[in-house]
Amino acid sequence: MPPQKTESGNNNIAVENLEVKHVEALRQSSEPVVANPSVLMSSDPYKALELINKKFTQVIPNKIEEFKKSIEKYENHKSNFNLIEAIISGSVFNGYQIIDEETASWVTKQQKYLAEQLDSFSLVYSDTSSEGIQFVAIVQPQMGNSSKNYREAIGQLRGDEKEMDVLSDIGFEEPDHYFAVDILAKDLLDIHEQIEITDMYLTVEGGERIPYIKEKNESKGLQKVLSMYNREVNASSLMKKNDWNLYLFKDPIVVPETIVIEVKGMSEKTKKINLKRTAF
Repeated sequence: MPPQKTESGNNNIAVENLEVKHVEALRQSSEPVVANPSVLMSSDPYKALELINKKFTQVIPNKIEEFKKSIEKYENHKSNFNLIEAIISGSVFNGYQIIDEETASWVTKQQKYLAEQLDSFSLVYSDTSSEGIQFVAIVQPQMGNSSKNYREAIGQLRGDEKEMDVLSDIGFEEPDHYFAVDILAKDLLDIHEQIEITDMYLTVEGGERIPYIKEKNESKGLQKVLSMYNREVNASSLMKKNDWNLYLFKDPIVVPETIVIEVKGMSEKTKKINLKRTAF
């Protein structure tokens, strides 16, 4: 059930009763920040961290509003796509948590509510790094998540109605039977010149790590599938920013528990992000 009403009034996701004074203060006091390439490439982690915090402070009020609207949209029409969209919207706050206590409590409550609505067959994983990179991943479908409605939701998210066919066909292609994962890397703060991963792997029950394939595969079967759908595999350490990146892994047989992405950071050497299906 959705969160219940409180004594302060109607708490039906629209959160008119939520006093987000901190957010209003941010809107009024935040100064524009221009991303200076010399700062971005600086080896000074303190300057980088200062820039990240300022940019997060700028964007977080809008992200809170977007989260509210996405929940309202789901409440008005409980579709798979609206639920996935709302969960992804809420994952932004995993990267930036310096907001007032009341708003933080509300965000956590809504995240838990949305996570409870997600079935165990979800193909979507997401999370956001503390440097403002949001990752959304669509994994290869299994037997339980091939319904027509779910196919439509995944197609809407990827912007390609054949997304599930692409990932499935790669998995069925002999002799490799790769596990395909499509990953969107969004620079929410617009400060990263590039997104460079230092490592990426799937984790499965028992703690096994399955790394991504770093070499290009020239097998005719795989190339035929990629050509048919006009796709290409990214085998490099550089992810296309604000775009989808198709990566291959050895088939883990079971659905991965997490997708771990280690990213070269601005304020630290490496940032590790754990993408989970509920994203929280």
